[in-house]
Amino acid sequence: MIDWTALMGLIAMAPPEGGEGGGALGSLLLPMVAVFFVFYLLIMRPEKRKKEERERMLGALERGDEVVTAGGILGKITAITDATVTLEVAPGVKIKFSRQHISGPANPENKAAVDKGKENGKKGKDKNK
Repeated sequence: MIDWTALMGLIAMAPPEGGEGGGALGSLLLPMVAVFFVFYLLIMRPEKRKKEERERMLGALERGDEVVTAGGILGKITAITDATVTLEVAPGVKIKFSRQHISGPANPENKAAVDKGKENGKKGKDKNK
């Protein structure tokens, strides 16, 4: 249980006579700032980077790419709009998905080609045909 009277005493602690005193609140401020900074470096920044990478991947999708959905369905993109992606999962079988439910490329070689294309400023279709 929290002892509120002791906590209020620490917050309201007056500086000693004849000198500048920071009190307990001033001594707690630096560790709190340090904890927030570590939290930012370890959690917020990598999450932001991961979100930006996913947005780039979704923006680089085009017809003919083989992708996997969040549900694990593999297919080739036959049509794509801003909101939806139509996948051909078998000959003549097409399913329409929300673009946000695409997890990524179906195979690692395709992902490497997309990454290489991003570095070159292209959309990732420079593989030997």
